[in-house]
Amino acid sequence: MSEFISAPIFQTYIRAGVVVEEAQANKADIFDYAGKSTVAEDYRAFIEEFLKGVDV
Repeated sequence: MSEFISAPIFQTYIRAGVVVEEAQANKADIFDYAGKSTVAEDYRAFIEEFLKGVDV
C-alpha cells in the first residue's frame, strides 16, 4: 500500500472507545481522563512507534 501513499503507514491500531468521547466532553486528554484505558495504551504505542521514525 505504501507504493500508493506518500505518507508513512504505521502498524499501531488505535481501538475505539467510549472514553474518547467522554474525555472530549470533559475537555480533557485521554491520558488524564482515562490513562489506564485500552485506548490510552493504544495511543502510547502509536507515539512510541511514531517517535522511532523521528530524529529526536
